[in-house]
Amino acid sequence: MKIKSNQDYLMALSEKMSVLRSAQIGEFEEEIKRITHANSAKGMVRSGATIKQVARSMVALFDKRSDLFIRTMKEFPFIYTKTLQQELEHLINKLYPLNFEEFREPYLKIIKLAGDNDERIRNSGIALIDKGLREVVNNLKADLLQYITISKHNHRRTKGEKALLVFEAFGVLATTFLAGMWIADPVGNYEPWIILIAAVTTGAEIYRRIKLVKET
Repeated sequence: MKIKSNQDYLMALSEKMSVLRSAQIGEFEEEIKRITHANSAKGMVRSGATIKQVARSMVALFDKRSDLFIRTMKEFPFIYTKTLQQELEHLINKLYPLNFEEFREPYLKIIKLAGDNDERIRNSGIALIDKGLREVVNNLKADLLQYITISKHNHRRTKGEKALLVFEAFGVLATTFLAGMWIADPVGNYEPWIILIAAVTTGAEIYRRIKLVKET
């Protein structure tokens, strides 16, 4: 069985998010219909309120996208590397184009439907989207930074534990070898070396336990 790499996980994450993006276009259009229907009943469909409600709906979809991104990212067993954060941020930038391109066409349609000639109101809707989108992306990158920090810590701890394990295994082998030589040559002065290796190996184990207590 082929062991998957970070690139495999990045590709799978990108594909899953692309499926969500496509689905959200239809979801956004359905939300537009709901808002316009509700405002039409109130005689408010041709108003700035419709534009702002649709803008807030768009931001909510971006926020939903962030939640899925973080949850899916954590499901994949990414291995920490120095480039992991950069690679994930590159994917985030692809998922969140600042011109909200996948929603722009239906958004422009709702502006036309509202028939609002007040440029100030139209611009306030776009400003609301831009602000909301930037907040969503900033929060997502903050969550990503926290994830990377934890991954980096766990990676270093794992490497340290492996190094201690190798060191302790070497100590056991060295002690066994010296003990064998001592049996073969009882008059040899092997005892001090065996005691020294045992002391160093025990010290490594004590260090491991102290480190474990500090981390908990």
